[in-house]
Amino acid sequence: MALDVPSAAEARALVERLGPAACFYKIGLELAMSPGYFELVGWLIARGNRVFADLKLFDIPETVARAIANLRGRGISFVTVHGNQSMM
Repeated sequence: MALDVPSAAEARALVERLGPAACFYKIGLELAMSPGYFELVGWLIARGNRVFADLKLFDIPETVARAIANLRGRGISFVTVHGNQSMM
């Protein structure tokens, strides 16, 4: 389920309304840039949900690698990366 809303509070409200009807959530770039992003990710994971961080990372390979490393250990299942072979 895409959490294409502008705030973490709205995302939580949507998840609560959906209840067990959804278990895998996409968090896009807009929401990722809002306060409470990592708290939302943690909350979703703690509820037993899976998370797709649709961040569309594109930068020099070392920067993308470090960004991915910063996401490691947060329980995120997938992250989008846009780039060439050296970035992948």
